[in-house]
Amino acid sequence: MVVIVLIIFCKPVDTNDSDKLQKPSVGSNGVSTGKYGKFISDSPAKKKNAAVGKPSKSDKKPALTGPRKILGAGKSAEELSKEFASMDDDAKINMITNLEKFEPDLLALAFSDKSPDVRLAAAQSLSWFDTDQKNILPFIATAMKDGTSDVRDESYSLMDSLDDNYDVLSLLGPALSSQFSDVRLNAVSKFIDLEIPKEEFKELVVKALSDKDDEVREEALQSASFLWDQDFDSEDEAVRYITKH
Repeated sequence: MVVIVLIIFCKPVDTNDSDKLQKPSVGSNGVSTGKYGKFISDSPAKKKNAAVGKPSKSDKKPALTGPRKILGAGKSAEELSKEFASMDDDAKINMITNLEKFEPDLLALAFSDKSPDVRLAAAQSLSWFDTDQKNILPFIATAMKDGTSDVRDESYSLMDSLDDNYDVLSLLGPALSSQFSDVRLNAVSKFIDLEIPKEEFKELVVKALSDKDDEVREEALQSASFLWDQDFDSEDEAVRYITKH
């Protein structure tokens, strides 16, 4: 009987050859840049950020990060309010950030939430919706009244995005009555950008010239000088001139 023995020679992998398989190495930031591209480690921080879907000021809407819990279907306003209130802040932010359409009832709940982060998410979301801009005016007005400056700052950006000067004008009156000087100052800064006859908002200019805040009055004086093409020396002089013309 003849026994045939086959010997198979396996070529060892040269670990020093840079063209061969290379094991990716992970740095302290959790990112590998090995030969086959980079990957992101599943660190707890990254998992949390991905799940929450934190809003940003980018004009790109973040992608939906997980199964969306549908609110409001066949529910009363009271039931909707209780369901939204039962969520933690991260879940509320994720919900608001990933709204697929303009949902005023849900946004109203978010704008009245106790968390400033939830309210900020609601304000930032307003620029994403394909809806008549008049629908978002009440929410911009609400954001201007917010006790958190970040939310108020977002309302200014939203106001800048409005393309109807009369929509902007509709917000300036309430803004000039705000308890926050930054809101009043921002409103005054809009005067010279309004492409409508100055006679239609001269009462607002006069009101701003009498504001209790020095910076607001100074901004109003400069705006009045520009709009009426006069070199006013004082707020009182500007008021006298404007009320007569």
